[in-house]
Parts: sequence; C-alpha cells; structure tokens
Amino acid sequence: MSLVNDARLVARGLRSAVSAPALPWKLTCAVTWRCAQRCTHCRIWRRPAGDELTVAQWARVFASVGPALSWLDLTGGEVTSRADFGALARAALDACPSLALLHFPTNGENPGAVEAVARELQGGHARFVVSISLDGPPQLHDRLRGDPGAFDRAVDTWRRLRSLGVESYFGMTLSDYTVAHVDATRAALADAVPGFRRTTSRTRRWPTAPGAPHPPTSWPSSSGAGASRATPRTSWSGSTSATCRRTSALAARRCRAGRWR
Repeated sequence: MSLVNDARLVARGLRSAVSAPALPWKLTCAVTWRCAQRCTHCRIWRRPAGDELTVAQWARVFASVGPALSWLDLTGGEVTSRADFGALARAALDACPSLALLHFPTNGENPGAVEAVARELQGGHARFVVSISLDGPPQLHDRLRGDPGAFDRAVDTWRRLRSLGVESYFGMTLSDYTVAHVDATRAALADAVPGFRRTTSRTRRWPTAPGAPHPPTSWPSSSGAGASRATPRTSWSGSTSATCRRTSALAARRCRAGRWR
C-alpha cells in the first residue's frame, strides 16, 4: 500500500465536498450481471447477462480516469462468475497508479475462484479488500439465496482469504428479510469463526416491499468520505473486540426504539 495514494484519497474526498472534480476519484463498476444464486432480495439474476465488456475494453475505461482514480469497487452480479475477473482487476491496478483502495464483494459461492483472484491481486500498490455477503444464520442465508450450503461456502471463502492475509469482511444488507436476524447471524459466525468483531459503518434499512428499488451497490467507508450512496450493511471482521457503530439517523431512531437491541 502507498501512503501517498492514501493521502490523495483523503484529499480528493475532501475536495469533492467543496467542488465537483473534473474526473471521478471513486468508481463502482458492474462488470457482470451473471450470478448462480437466486436471492429473494436481489433481482440481478433475473436480468439477461447481455454482452460484457472485455478485459481490454475495461482497461481503456480505467485508463481514461486512471490518474484521478483513488477508489474502485468492482461488483456485479457475482464477479468471479467471470473467468477473467482476476485479469480485469489487475488491469485496473495497472491503469490506475494513484489507486488507494480496490474492493470487490462476493457471495462466496466458489471459494477456490475467490482465492485464486486474491492471489493474483496481492502485492499491488492499492489496499485490497474483499467483502463476503451474508443474509443471516445458515438456514436463513441458504434459503434467501436459494442455494443449500451457501453459508458454509461463504465462511470457507473468508477463511481462505484470511489465511492469505487479505483484508476481508462479512457484510449483511439489512432488509425486511434480515433485520431481525443480525444477532443470530453474529452468533452463527461466532460458532463458525472463533474470534471476530462486529462493526457497522453505515446502517439503513432498505425497503423490500414489492416494487421497491434494488439497494445501491457500493462499499461503505468508515469515514463516509467519497461514498456516493450509502448501502445498508453490517460488517464483521476477524479480530476479537466487539464494537458497533450506527451512523445514520434512521438507524439511531430504531436503536432508541429497541429494534436492534
């Protein structure tokens, strides 16, 4: 990681609060719509996969903003459904010398594929972060994702990443399906992953009534700097202290009402 690039990330975030930059310093790029899971709360799997940009085409996109880009999220769909995802992410690193943070989310459906990508991306100049999605304790998670064994594979993915020294987290999107199961999910993780802490960078319940819009996809930052839109996620990492921060006014009201006690 580069301290110079980290400083640029902070400076660009602060400047963007005052005036619009000429080029984006943070991008969230959906590189595929493909996903093998059939999540109740997500409609991406219902849309046609369509034509995907090739690695060379994505490389041109990254090069067009390369000097200005500090923060990149690569998302989907499930990014590892692309056999060339590792090469695509490496193209971003090569084209963006000022990149301070590279993140991608995964459902952990294919632990081996995620591990292979992580090995390919290690040692770059950017901070590298992976978030593994969870929707509840094992039975609920597997049911909501329409995929038996999905919880166990997600945990296996986390273990593999941590064994490589990759900064990795479990992330839970709060919805009508999941909001009552945060503590049960935490307990299930405590059984599966001894020693971890719970942090909430941004918490906001997203409506899941029929016709409700799909939640925006972006990784929440602990500082909030530069996040274009807040995604409601609770995240768990792998150390032992227990902390919980809820930063949105909506979450604070619900905490006072005892919703998440």
